[in-house]
Amino acid sequence: MKKNFIAVIFLLVALQGTAQQYVTLEQCYEWTVLNAPTYSQINKYEQLADIKQLEAIWNYLPKFEINAKATYQDPVLTVESTDGTPLPLFPVFPRDNYQVTFDLTMPIYDGGITSNTKKYNKLTSDLDLLKTEITLFQLKEHISKIYLSVFFTDENLEILNLHTANLSRDIEKVTSLVNNGVMLKSNLDILEMEKLKIEQHKIELLAQRNYLVAVLNEYTGQDLNNAVLTLPEIEISDMGLTSLRPEFEAFGLQIESLNYQKKLASSESYPKLNLFATGGYARPTYNFFDVDFGWQYMVGATFKIPLMNWFRTTWGHRYISIQQELIDLQKGDYEKNNRVQMLQKLSDIEKYSQIIAQDDAIVEKSASVVSATQTQMEEGVITVNDYLKELNQQTEALLKQKLHKLQLLQSKIEFNALKGKLSTGH
Repeated sequence: MKKNFIAVIFLLVALQGTAQQYVTLEQCYEWTVLNAPTYSQINKYEQLADIKQLEAIWNYLPKFEINAKATYQDPVLTVESTDGTPLPLFPVFPRDNYQVTFDLTMPIYDGGITSNTKKYNKLTSDLDLLKTEITLFQLKEHISKIYLSVFFTDENLEILNLHTANLSRDIEKVTSLVNNGVMLKSNLDILEMEKLKIEQHKIELLAQRNYLVAVLNEYTGQDLNNAVLTLPEIEISDMGLTSLRPEFEAFGLQIESLNYQKKLASSESYPKLNLFATGGYARPTYNFFDVDFGWQYMVGATFKIPLMNWFRTTWGHRYISIQQELIDLQKGDYEKNNRVQMLQKLSDIEKYSQIIAQDDAIVEKSASVVSATQTQMEEGVITVNDYLKELNQQTEALLKQKLHKLQLLQSKIEFNALKGKLSTGH
């Protein structure tokens, strides 16, 4: 009993050691995004957005300053009699003046500059984040093509291995016929040469697969050399031509940010109201006839209307309006191209669906023809070359069947991507 238990343990360990890693396209999407340098930029853009907002809020706060000034002037104010002698009741004003003040400015109304700046900064930050989302979305589109290319290479290798296995069995049969003198050795050489050609093609496919997997490893940051890729189940739930791609949102944010640029330009022309207070130590003080050092202070309000800015605002609005028109035109071009591409993918989906329905019949008939020609070759009715021609056509039919299925899947993925959807189901 103990021996049987130990044997079971060893068997489980052996099976665990040989267990294969199954990988989905959705996993590759997630790994690629997390491993992309662009993903790391998101946190940086969020930090920049916080700093921009703090900088805008700073305009609401009072401004404190310490100012110092020393001057020397000549001439100075003098009060004299008609004969030029100074009047005794008036002081002699000094030529050197000194002043140290603590100044406070409190904005009451800045024409909406701070409010519009905050909203504009928020939009530009959102646009920066959206640009990273667009980059990651496009990267996922690229990953899907690499993923399916690896899968198609694996399918080709599987079919070629089957083809090689068939040739090996044929070689074994023909070898027996040659040894019995029923068939010429040249027929055996033809089969062996065909097998070598297939082996060469497999070497090429293996090299291509290694390259594609290396690229996939680089993007995902994972070791997928021994992974088994699984095909996703892609469904087209909506065949309409409307799209939710992030590029469309980016166009909208650009136009909205330009609207706030207009508001900022207008704010420069609006009245400004500030409260102020200043106090310090100076000579002379605000009491002009006191020539000694003393304390002084002043409080008040300032009201400013920048009249000439109205002309610049008008030109600025026109400039921004033209920019918005250009973005609208770019959005229209992008939307039209996107719709055309979706129409192409819908056409491809219909085409490959119909072709695949024919593939099944072609593969079935091809298998029947190969079976018949194999018997004819062994009986000497046809040549080995005639048999290989049918065998190669069967292999080509199998490869095309796999190719068309993957092309259908790729068309569905690309159609969903054009609609702004890249999630998959398993």
